Amino acid sequence: MDNNNNVVGAFELLQGFIQKGDASSLKKELLKSTSDVEYRDDNGNTLLLIAAYLGKSDCVDILLEIGQANFEAINVFGQNALTLASYVGCIDCIKMLLTKWSYKNYTESTLLPPLCVAAMRGHLEIVDLFCQLTPSPNDIKSVHGVTPMDLAKKNGHIEVVQRLLEAAKPMERSGKEKEKCFTTRYKPYSKK
Repeated sequence: MDNNNNVVGAFELLQGFIQKGDASSLKKELLKSTSDVEYRDDNGNTLLLIAAYLGKSDCVDILLEIGQANFEAINVFGQNALTLASYVGCIDCIKMLLTKWSYKNYTESTLLPPLCVAAMRGHLEIVDLFCQLTPSPNDIKSVHGVTPMDLAKKNGHIEVVQRLLEAAKPMERSGKEKEKCFTTRYKPYSKK
């Protein structure tokens, strides 16, 4: 029981650094030990999921590089780090995450695909990025059959609807080119 209290305490300490956006303290603690980086809260959120949801890109970077955080983690709501970063609209977090796993993998591992989340929230820059990584953006659906277009319309995001309509125009790509677009990882993220 005492060991579990230590793990919970360490998790809460690291979570506190993330919430404050204190990347230097997070880094300092992770350099001591990364053993608590995959601990989960009551909702199944790891530190990486929390950092992505809060849009703390410096913390996401540290968790991925120093903490070796599991970028495939899913919480009890079926959300992964890319879905959560899409919700908050953190393009820097998204670009970092896409260097670790393909957009297709993130999309297939969640109940509500990241493109659906970005469209629902009206994050045009993110919708644009995901449309570039997806051979048929309008064919993506949630587990309930809801499309990004449905969500953008419902929430009145006209620019997103227009972007999705552009994406619906037939592309002059071969089948292999379409598949490559969907499975290729994003170019490595570099800080400006």
